[in-house]
Amino acid sequence: MLWAILPRGESMLDQLATLDDRTLAADQLESVRKNELFRGDSLLVETKNSIYAIRSLGDGRYAVSGGWFERNGISGEEITINGCTWGGTAIKQDIVAARGLFLEFGNRVVTTRIRDIILIRADSDGPGDARRRETSTDDPTDPRIPLQ
Repeated sequence: MLWAILPRGESMLDQLATLDDRTLAADQLESVRKNELFRGDSLLVETKNSIYAIRSLGDGRYAVSGGWFERNGISGEEITINGCTWGGTAIKQDIVAARGLFLEFGNRVVTTRIRDIILIRADSDGPGDARRRETSTDDPTDPRIPLQ
């Protein structure tokens, strides 16, 4: 595997020269896209230095705990997610989290490199339930984070 021979702390994406190359490679990464999330779905995102718990509230808003938010006493902060970067100013806006990239929150805080992502789906209402995407206008204040 190519990742094993790269210098410590570097990913395969760091070796790609152009933005087009990086964009194509990012599409192949293990990632969670914004349009794949339902209101109430949660993510655990492990970065090089922290762990973040992110819950989709709908309408492009997320409740975020851990990492920088915990250290600054604002865990549970409702915020947007700008997308993921390669460590510079180019950003992939359709991704909430991708292994090997850096997550950028709406307050411009950028995490260290993402190591792992766990997606925890909210429970549906039953068989045949048409689950609502994150753009739902239902009550986003429901504090439950369902565990599966």
